[in-house]
Amino acid sequence: MREQKERRLARAAADPSLIPHGTKSAYINWDCRCQQCKDAYREVRGGGATATSGLPWTSEQVAMALSNRPIAEIAAQLGRSYQAVVNIRYRRRPRPSLDISSDSFGGAAVDAVSRRSAELANGGAVNSASHVATNVVFSNTSVAASDATNGDR
Repeated sequence: MREQKERRLARAAADPSLIPHGTKSAYINWDCRCQQCKDAYREVRGGGATATSGLPWTSEQVAMALSNRPIAEIAAQLGRSYQAVVNIRYRRRPRPSLDISSDSFGGAAVDAVSRRSAELANGGAVNSASHVATNVVFSNTSVAASDATNGDR
């Protein structure tokens, strides 16, 4: 990429008429920093503060910002900066919902969550055989550790 740009800049140095002045392309691709190109780039990117900077967004403005149109066009119509429109689109983007149906995680995970929810609803009593077995193993291990510490076994 760098080599391509170097060749392009060498061609521009040899023939300045190749540079499309007053465009974003001239600013980015040809490294032209004449006032015309700087103004074009600033206009497209919406640089600087605008009359609406810092003002809250109305629901109509948000709807327009979320529309499927070029960001630069929306920014110009709203009198907002390019980056302000990008930011509001990001903040209002659709987010995936968490679906814990059996299709997503598998029936076993949903069954375990349902079983634990029922246990908690019943005052936290352990109702499933797997929980009892786990608690018994834990209890025996705890007793053995406790007895070993006290010198009982």
